[in-house]
Amino acid sequence: MVIGVAVLLLILSWIGTYGFVWAQSIAILAILTSAVVAWKRPAWLALMSIGELVTGGKGYVLSLHLGSTNISLRMIVFAIVLITAIPLVLKQWSELRKSILSNAFLAFIGWLIVAIVVALVRGIHLGAIYSDANAFVFLALLPAWWVLLRQDERWKELVIAVLLGGATIVGLMSWVFVLLFARTLPNIHHWYSWIRNSGLGEVTYINNNIYRVFLQSQIYGVLVVLGSLAIWLRQRTPRWWLVPMAFSALAVYISLSRSFWLGLTAAGIVLIVISLRRRSWRELKKWWIVVPLGIFAWAMMVWAISWPAFSLHGSDAAVGSRFNGSGSENAATARTKQFKPLLKAIGRHPVIGSGFGQTVTYFSTDPTVHGWRTTFAFELGYLDLWLKIGLLGMVLYVWWLFTLFRKMKTKAWALPLMIGGIALLVIHLTTPYLNHPLGLGWLMLTAIFAYGV
Repeated sequence: MVIGVAVLLLILSWIGTYGFVWAQSIAILAILTSAVVAWKRPAWLALMSIGELVTGGKGYVLSLHLGSTNISLRMIVFAIVLITAIPLVLKQWSELRKSILSNAFLAFIGWLIVAIVVALVRGIHLGAIYSDANAFVFLALLPAWWVLLRQDERWKELVIAVLLGGATIVGLMSWVFVLLFARTLPNIHHWYSWIRNSGLGEVTYINNNIYRVFLQSQIYGVLVVLGSLAIWLRQRTPRWWLVPMAFSALAVYISLSRSFWLGLTAAGIVLIVISLRRRSWRELKKWWIVVPLGIFAWAMMVWAISWPAFSLHGSDAAVGSRFNGSGSENAATARTKQFKPLLKAIGRHPVIGSGFGQTVTYFSTDPTVHGWRTTFAFELGYLDLWLKIGLLGMVLYVWWLFTLFRKMKTKAWALPLMIGGIALLVIHLTTPYLNHPLGLGWLMLTAIFAYGV
């Protein structure tokens, strides 16, 4: 069901590219559908919101155009979820304060508000502040998800199903895009525009008929394959779980993201260390599953490039380009060029931060923005946070994560969710997700499972 709904949503999004009327009609239909679901099955509304997050990239798969304003599907569902949940949140406030709305979480939220005030006092433009801070607004869904999901006693199983199904769709979608671009179809530019404009991701030419397909939601490929692996090592899992595990691995491979690979490797090492400390040779033996998963991801990539045949010619070009190609070198240099300017800017207000929307100018070697660049968005995630919310803000963030993980470690789903959190912490070094709805969403789900009953 999850896969069917996600596929239908993507098809409708594609249809919407063929005319303004189509796009508006489909967006209005999505709003009405969400409203009906909110009325009939509020728990499913929360699941819809989670599913959109896992598969929808930046959230613009469907959009409603009101004049010059473009309202994304994620924002629409966000608003409907909040409106539906407010009465329940007020009714269960005392219970919420004893659980997910902990002192650590509220202190962190309070400091985010302080960072907005600091930015206003320092004269940063309101539009820049909103564009920079709006990702954290997504945290408002934490109590909403909690009260809505608990309307269904099977909520844990349903959330897991959404994550597994969503990651499967992301892997399949990644593979289809590699296949389409490798064929150089006559209307391939239309596909490229749709992928970019819908916020799904970016497609970059490598050489010959090989393209890199990077989708924002491929992060859930990393998180789901790690979570599934953690469960696989500890207990017997249904055979069908191999499907989402395989397609999650495929999404990570196709992403050609060294940040994802680093996070996956680091979290995998932690899993091995845990098994060694437990002296569980049974768990260590079950690591054989990594071999067929890797072979599947590699074989599917080769097949997409050489379709309909299966040819190894040039199959190493994609991965090799991420380590020794000029594009790879430029991307790495673009990040290192941010170090000194960011550290200099951080040094002005290291404790309380400069506030959201604070810009820094640096020389970029990225081919897409080559030259001097002034921006408030940076790939170096921790320096970005330090610049905006200061050392105090980062301490409060760590406090929330610490209390969250401490509470989580006693729960049945602790390992798969926490191992994903470790991957996020590593990935955030060079690809920011701890200040993005996709990463925050995983932390919110961790909180819900930690305090859920």
